[in-house]
Amino acid sequence: MSEMNAMKSEIIDMLVTLIPDAVKEIQVPIEDKVCYIALYRSDSHPLVGLIQLGIETRRNKMKDEAGIWGAWNSGDQPVKHQNDLNDELLKEKLKRLMEIYGESGGYEGEWYEAEWWIRCTEIMNEVSLKLNEYEWSSYFKNITDDFVVYVDREDLDVENGDLELCVPQNKLKLLKGKGLV
Repeated sequence: MSEMNAMKSEIIDMLVTLIPDAVKEIQVPIEDKVCYIALYRSDSHPLVGLIQLGIETRRNKMKDEAGIWGAWNSGDQPVKHQNDLNDELLKEKLKRLMEIYGESGGYEGEWYEAEWWIRCTEIMNEVSLKLNEYEWSSYFKNITDDFVVYVDREDLDVENGDLELCVPQNKLKLLKGKGLV
């Protein structure tokens, strides 16, 4: 049990350092405001593989076209405002985490129910909450007052509370007030 907790803590600490460093390398829009950082998880990247900046005008357009789901679909944001997170040590730690929790489920079958996937979800939600405490205005000249960091994935369900797991309550309240949640 102590190895599991230590590994989880190490991964969280690594991500809280690696993600802001990766954000610094992203081309930041001059003409528009940054409204979010999406930490995209996928089958092949159960922690985070892609970091995408959300641009306010694009978010608003997508909200008008597709509703709340569109506002938070980071895949509709410009590719030039993203960065991959490829760190070999992180990959090694993820592999060890999967070994500790058992790789049952693998990438075939019901892997979303696998213990390692659940632990990766918990890790990313905690990382997101920590990153929401950063002063991101030092990274971006133009930033919205409702700026957040959140964990994104293909099946993100904003309307049914998925953001509540990775965004602090005070920021959620602001987003709700603007009709974004």
